[in-house]
Amino acid sequence: MTRGRRHRPSTRGSGDGTTVVGIHNTHNESGGPCTDDNPCEVDGEGDETSLPGRAYGQRVHMIGACLTAGSALDLSRAECTLTPAA
Repeated sequence: MTRGRRHRPSTRGSGDGTTVVGIHNTHNESGGPCTDDNPCEVDGEGDETSLPGRAYGQRVHMIGACLTAGSALDLSRAECTLTPAA
């Protein structure tokens, strides 16, 4: 990091839209409520919590069972336990 500059997280890359190459995680930059660059947590009552600097990670150990021989994502595989998007 250069002195006097604030580090800003970013996303870079490309893909073909069907091949899993990585998992995109995020963090809350400023504590803003549920906005771009400011994710939040929503509880069962619908109450939102936004904390500046809060980072979010994803568990990835289940993804391998959902990949085909060519590394394409296939949520219909019998051994795949990931929940499809609604």
